[in-house]
Amino acid sequence: MNAYVYTNSALKTFRLCPRKFYYAYECLIEMIDASSRSAMNKGTEIHKAIQGKLAGIAMEELDVDVIAYPEILVLFQYYETEGTGIVEFLEGEKQLHLVLEKEGMILAGKLDGIIRTSNDEINLLEIKTSRFKLAEDTDVLAKWDIDRQLGMYSLLARANGIEHTGIIVDYMRTPSLKQKKNEEDKEFLERINENVASNLDTYYGKIAVSRTIEQDEACLDETLQEISMIKSCMTHGIWPKTGEACNEYHKLCPYTSLCRGETDESQYTKREHQHQELDESLFPKIAPIF
Repeated sequence: MNAYVYTNSALKTFRLCPRKFYYAYECLIEMIDASSRSAMNKGTEIHKAIQGKLAGIAMEELDVDVIAYPEILVLFQYYETEGTGIVEFLEGEKQLHLVLEKEGMILAGKLDGIIRTSNDEINLLEIKTSRFKLAEDTDVLAKWDIDRQLGMYSLLARANGIEHTGIIVDYMRTPSLKQKKNEEDKEFLERINENVASNLDTYYGKIAVSRTIEQDEACLDETLQEISMIKSCMTHGIWPKTGEACNEYHKLCPYTSLCRGETDESQYTKREHQHQELDESLFPKIAPIF
């Protein structure tokens, strides 16, 4: 089947800036600085640690890089599993896809987890990390702009026979403390521990988001409309630039110099395939089309 794969990340990139989508998902090029790479790696390690704790696995048994990111030891220690409403971690890193044969496309994504709650309901789990203090529920969801992401995951879960009542967004703040000059590793870790222990309410939070079949169908309609715009850009070879996206999250877009004609694609790294977050080995039906 010669189909095009769309993920939430790809669609979100298009909404942010069609030209950025073109560079990332059509040209398959990227430029990630050291700080961004470190942040992504840290997020991945935190995910592994939290999924492990929910599954009842001790930190010593997890393949988590606590040498590079010692603060994960603290986040793992104070992460509560009792009294949270989560009674069983059923599965983690669940990759899903939905083939839309008529449209010649595939929607795909990867769930952080599937859980059973204390009232014997199945929920999806989305783990988020941030450097900022997060308190009010509505502020958290608005800050991440993840309604469409949750809708996509809910839609994919149902399409794969995972009946659920909603999604739990489990978020954590990562310590922003920096190691002082001449400060020993042990002293630094103790300082992080003291900071987290005295501010638990600003480091951890959970939000329950209900999802209905009708909401998922609406999400699918919105997604198909968005994809039709992407196809139009492909057909005409026109990828407009969104000026507001040039300084997303107060950082200059990595494609800015390319947009300005100051450099060319040779200065960028070639991506292995369109969707780096997907594991090709788990996707035998889709792997050939990447």
